[in-house]
Amino acid sequence: MRNALFLLPALISVSAPLRESSAAESRSKVKTAEGKPNVLFIDVYPTLCDLAGLALPKHLEGKSFAPLLTDPDQKWKPAAFSLFPSPALREWAARPLSPAMRGTFFGPVIAEVEEKLKQEHGEDYNADLFNNHVMGYSMRTDRYGYTAWLDRRDSMSEPPAEELYDHENDPNETVNVAKANPEIVNDLLKQIRAQLKWAPDLVVKGQM
Repeated sequence: MRNALFLLPALISVSAPLRESSAAESRSKVKTAEGKPNVLFIDVYPTLCDLAGLALPKHLEGKSFAPLLTDPDQKWKPAAFSLFPSPALREWAARPLSPAMRGTFFGPVIAEVEEKLKQEHGEDYNADLFNNHVMGYSMRTDRYGYTAWLDRRDSMSEPPAEELYDHENDPNETVNVAKANPEIVNDLLKQIRAQLKWAPDLVVKGQM
């Protein structure tokens, strides 16, 4: 798994192989799942409880993925969701982006990100919006990785930016195909907004 700073794949799904063996199995017959289904980090604890035969606390939001260890090709979660603020690195200085953070060795990186945003958005670039209010809400399906950069004060407003990556043809996410696929983007955006309506605190508090 990659560093959380790089957003989409590492944050959203657990890609490392997982193994479980029972006493009735020999070591040569360990069951494996290669991480293709959408598995979240919040699913790890209930899975461990499940494998250990422990009762699950009622407050858990995750789902045990123990069944995937015996049948990794079965239907699972259609999508996994996460979020991350923009620009990168502000997480380490809390919201809003603190002046002190610009004085550290991360300062040039922050400036570089902001310059790219200015070039991309031109006259529409709003420093207050991007520095204090934009949140990247992301989802990953069996084929696509999508991020809607939304004003968290109004999640129904038009996204200042969107990213769509086709993992079937571009597993390393090198080409943003959002503009070329408006129908797919609209469908995924609806799913993200539905998720935010289900848990409105995620918009305000920036938790997902």
